[in-house]
Amino acid sequence: MPSLEPVQHGAYTLRDLNTPAERRECERITRRCWGVDDLEIIPASALTALQHGGNFLAGAVDANNHIVGYALGFLSRKGNGFAYLHSHQLAVMPEHRSYGLGRALKWYQRDWCLMRGIDHVEWTFDPAQAPNANLNLEHLGAHVRHYEPDFYGELAGALAGSVATDRLVAEWPLEDERVVTKARGGQHDQPAVGHEVRPALAARQDGLPGEPELNLNGAVRVALPESFTNLIRDDLEAARAWREAIRATLTHYLARGYIIRRYLAGGYVLFPH
Repeated sequence: MPSLEPVQHGAYTLRDLNTPAERRECERITRRCWGVDDLEIIPASALTALQHGGNFLAGAVDANNHIVGYALGFLSRKGNGFAYLHSHQLAVMPEHRSYGLGRALKWYQRDWCLMRGIDHVEWTFDPAQAPNANLNLEHLGAHVRHYEPDFYGELAGALAGSVATDRLVAEWPLEDERVVTKARGGQHDQPAVGHEVRPALAARQDGLPGEPELNLNGAVRVALPESFTNLIRDDLEAARAWREAIRATLTHYLARGYIIRRYLAGGYVLFPH
């Protein structure tokens, strides 16, 4: 399979990472972006083996040929034989995050997949992290149907802060109308969100989560904290309270067949299937 041609994104180039030195840079970016212990970092030798096996590894390279971000994905197969790409990691150095590189790496990943006949990508993300929710749902057009409590167990490092590592599973159908429109730079904002959305979880005036409302029908909204990362660092008990409230609310509605399709005004919007 031929390599995807490099793509220019402003002053950056998006391309496959092909040398041991480039893959070693991914270790440095992981350590800087996530603050995890070395035990949790995928070594360059493993990245080499994954890429050699036909998996996805691409980076964002600045004008000085420095790698400032990368994305990693590996080919996967569900029990029914359905083949897809599991996008495992996406990281951009903090000083380069205002240039849309995370979004650009995902679109590069989409092109890589379509070149290989892969039309579906999945990945996990922290349900309490608003920036990730906004990227995945609003900019990429993904949706969510599954919640995984404490997915990784305890992570070694400061980022998790001893809070359970809950994850949502983002599903990205690459040729869905909403995704195609966004890939072309359009603003496909369906499903539309009207005034009928009711709050299933809201923030209290003190910044803590209120009591989940679990008996609502129709579209519902689930609020997120303004910065879950800051809570982990500054107020661990508040972070745990948000984790538990978000888990209770989302698992309840997802079990009822709801789908998370939008992220607006600081919260998820879930629609009945």
